[in-house]
Amino acid sequence: MITMSQTEKSKPKRVRKEEQLYEPILNALKRIFEEYVNSHVESVRKRMTEPLPFNLKAELEKACVHFEITAKGHFSEKLKEELDDKALNIIRVEKFSPDIMGFIRKGIPSSSTELITVEVKTDKITIKNISRAKLYKDIFKAHYGMLISPKRIPEEIRRFIADRDDIRGKLIIAQFDETNRTFCFHPSIIPLFSSKTIQKTNQVLAYF
Repeated sequence: MITMSQTEKSKPKRVRKEEQLYEPILNALKRIFEEYVNSHVESVRKRMTEPLPFNLKAELEKACVHFEITAKGHFSEKLKEELDDKALNIIRVEKFSPDIMGFIRKGIPSSSTELITVEVKTDKITIKNISRAKLYKDIFKAHYGMLISPKRIPEEIRRFIADRDDIRGKLIIAQFDETNRTFCFHPSIIPLFSSKTIQKTNQVLAYF
C-alpha cells in the first residue's frame, strides 16, 4: 500500500527557473531607466534657451536606454559596441555573462555610456550571490551593478553587509515586487554613493 507521504516523495520537486523572471525584471528596469533618462533630458531642455544649438541638440538625441538578456552568453552587436576590448575578451575566453545587461546614455552633460549588469535570483540572497554580482560589475566596469530577487533579503545577510562595504561595494541589492513590477530597497543598504532617491507608490526607486 502506498501512503500519502510516499506519493508526495515520488513527485518531482517543482523548482522555479530564473528565466521566468528575466523578462519582467528587464521590462521593469527599462521603464524605470527610461523615466530617469527622459526626466534628465527634459530638465536639460528647460534650463537652456530655445531653440537649442545644433551641437547640444545632437548630444541630447544620443540619450537612450538599452537592456537585453545575456544569461546564455549571447551579446548583441549593439551591446558589444559599448564594451572595451578587455570585457569582450573575458566574454570570449571565460564565458562570463550576467543574466541581464544593458546601458544608458543621458546625452548631456556627457553622452558617454553607463553600463548596467544585473544578476537575478529566485531564492533568498546569499553572500555568494552578492560576490558573484559584484564580480560582474567589476569585470565590466559597470556604472550600475544589481542583484535582484523576488524574496526579501535575509535579516542576517542585511546586517552583515550593511557595515561591510568591502563585500558589497556599490552593488545595488533589490527585491522585485512581481505584482506591481517595482523594486524595493531596504533603507540600510541603499547605496550611499547617491544622494538622489525618488519615492514612488510607497516604494524606494533609487535613481543614480
